[in-house]
Amino acid sequence: MNIKRLLQLTGVGYALVLIFIMIVFFVQSASTKTQIDNLVKKDQILLLSLSEMYAQGLQTGQALRNVLLNEQDVTAMKNFERANEDFLKAHDQAVSVANREAGEKLRKLNVIWEEDRQMKTRVLELSRSGKKGEALSFLNEQETKKWRETKALIIEMLENQKSLVSKEVDRNRRSMRNNIITMGLVITIALTG
Repeated sequence: MNIKRLLQLTGVGYALVLIFIMIVFFVQSASTKTQIDNLVKKDQILLLSLSEMYAQGLQTGQALRNVLLNEQDVTAMKNFERANEDFLKAHDQAVSVANREAGEKLRKLNVIWEEDRQMKTRVLELSRSGKKGEALSFLNEQETKKWRETKALIIEMLENQKSLVSKEVDRNRRSMRNNIITMGLVITIALTG
């Protein structure tokens, strides 16, 4: 075998190794892209939606209490209505990206939220009709318990989602590190082979 032929075979070998490296790179890149897309388009949106629902739930309670202090507070009524609408928008967004388990909990949350909203509406009606004592009693004895049930479910879901996102981020980091190591090994083998 002459040197020309040996160089040609070496060149073909390096070309094949380069093609192999490119295939490995593209496969790993596609996998990483899918993982990151899921993290950004689903997991993060669900986490943000749950946080928004919690914030809007607190806002409805604050607006409710402001109306109790001043039945004529139009701004508080608008804030109550807007917070409820924003809660429902965040809920719809969460449902649109949720997996089956989270979707079931979100359906339960929707039922509990509606019960709580009706209780808050009753408190508002009692207060605005001059029955402040009855409104406060209903708020303390019934609505507060329902809000605590709602809040507990939101917090449980938030904690679960935070844990899931954290695990997914860690998994992506390990995957990227492994991809770099794999590529380094393949290149090292190719150069020394």
